[in-house]
Order: sequence, then C-alpha cells, then structure tokens
Amino acid sequence: TIAIDAAERMVQIKPNSDSYVTLARSLQSSPNPYRAGKDAPNLKRAERAIRSAFAATKQPTQEMYGLLGSILEDRELFAESKAAFMKAYDMARSQGDSGQIADALRDLVRTSAALPNGAAETDRWFKALNDTGATQWYDWDEQARRLIDRNSYKAAGDAFVMAASKEPDVWSSFCDAATAYALADSLDEELEMARTGIAKGVSKKNSEKSLAAAHAQIARVLNTRG
Repeated sequence: TIAIDAAERMVQIKPNSDSYVTLARSLQSSPNPYRAGKDAPNLKRAERAIRSAFAATKQPTQEMYGLLGSILEDRELFAESKAAFMKAYDMARSQGDSGQIADALRDLVRTSAALPNGAAETDRWFKALNDTGATQWYDWDEQARRLIDRNSYKAAGDAFVMAASKEPDVWSSFCDAATAYALADSLDEELEMARTGIAKGVSKKNSEKSLAAAHAQIARVLNTRG
C-alpha cells in the first residue's frame, strides 16, 4: 500500500512513462484476495497504468512490453499477453541481449501453452529457447508437465531426464521420468530411471514417498518379466 501511494504521488508530480511503470509494478505486486484473474481490481489499475506509460512516450521500451504482457497474463488475457511478449522478444533480438531473449521466449512458451490448441506453437517456442542454450532444469521440468497434460508420456519422460541432467541435485526428476515412462509402457526406461532415482534420492530429506513409488515400479517391471 505504501509503495502504491508513493507511486501515485510520483505520477501526480511527474506523469511520465517511468512513473507510470513504477505505479504499474506496484499495483501488480500488491497482495489482495483477488490477486489473479481478469477482474482483479489492482490488476485492472495496473493495466491502465502501463498503458498510460505507453501513451506518455514515443519510444516504448522492452521493459514496458514485458510488464504489459505480465499484467495481461495475470489477468488471464493470454492472447493479448502473448502479443505483448512477442514485441518484447522482437526488441530483445534487435538488441542482441541473450538473457532478455531467453526470458521473452519463456514468456512466449508459457502464454502459448495457456491458449487453446497452442501445443504446436508452445513446442516451437520451447525449441527456440533450447536452441539458445539457455534452458535450465526448471524449463525442462515445466515442458515435461505440459507433455504429460497432452498424454505425450514418452516425450515427458525424456524431458524429465533432461531436467535431471541440467541439475543433478534435482534427483526427483529421475522418479518423475520413471512415472512418465511407466505411463508410456517404456519398461526399460522406467526401470533405469526408477533405479537412478533411488540411487540419487537415498537419505535425501522427504524422499520416502518418491523412493517407495520407485521401488514399486521396479517390482512391477520385474514381475512382468517373470
């Protein structure tokens, strides 16, 4: 509330794009019981503020497009959000900023996935992100979960394996891969990942449930093989 009051005072004193951006950020981040959703009061105000920032300048910045996209995403206006993120992506590419390019691609992956029939486009943006070499374990984890939602279990298992390869400490990704391979009836991969998950997860905090499931998966595969 203090941040919003201060930002509103800034707008009153000097109503330029920078002050409107500050106000939009303050409104977007303010906690309230209607934080998400298109009818959230503070998000509506945040959208008005960022659009005022655009109106106050002849040269919108990448930050402004990214913030507009983020606010629209919070309002669950995914098509409009994706269009704003696309502008941010184009600007990042023109500036050759690899970090901003990767962030913009993550935004495009996420908003494309939220749209009806967006699976193919989501995969294209994810491939573009991977081609930059900037993917982290959490990018692959999120992609794996999207693939599970589409019943693409083998590909999901492969994505979980990639997540584990990016961050060895995330041992549970091996167990997630085993589960995905089980759903795909890829028994060799299920067995390998369940065993790897057990080897990596032994003695880890709160690992008991995942390891129990992995042992059960091994038993199931071995039973099918006599």
